[in-house]
Amino acid sequence: MFGMNKNKKILEALDIIEAFVKCDINGLPTLDYTTKEMDKEIKDRFNSLFKLMNDRNNEELTAYGELLLNTEKIMRGDFDDRISKVNSINPRLNYVSRNVNSLVVNLKKNFDMVSEILHQYTKHNYVNRLDSSMVVKDFKVVFDGINDLQSTITGMLVENKSNGLTLDMS
Repeated sequence: MFGMNKNKKILEALDIIEAFVKCDINGLPTLDYTTKEMDKEIKDRFNSLFKLMNDRNNEELTAYGELLLNTEKIMRGDFDDRISKVNSINPRLNYVSRNVNSLVVNLKKNFDMVSEILHQYTKHNYVNRLDSSMVVKDFKVVFDGINDLQSTITGMLVENKSNGLTLDMS
């Protein structure tokens, strides 16, 4: 009878772990069993495991929160934030976080190049072009479109100058 009570407490602890892994509960408690209900060594081992799992869960929640917040900002066009939690216990989560950071850096760089060229064009400086060899697909379409705009405007300016010189000569 005494041994069955110990097994029951171990099974309860395993049920708690299972509920945590299934995300039915958000955290693991500290076991409070007396040594009569469970061996101290087993209780300490469970508590150590619970602490490790809670720490990992808290770390992952922080990283997931940063990922979600950052992707929401990216959707709105804000490329200034980075995910700071890139060294968690979970290597897959670290990989995703680092890649999102790289994505944001590249998006910001491309948008900055487009913004700079457009700013130059508003100042009637049509000399510079975007290097579309650095980008693919959608960004290539945008870069090529801006470069086509530059060529068209430059062509119009050359033609207007030529027409003006012709008119001056007549």
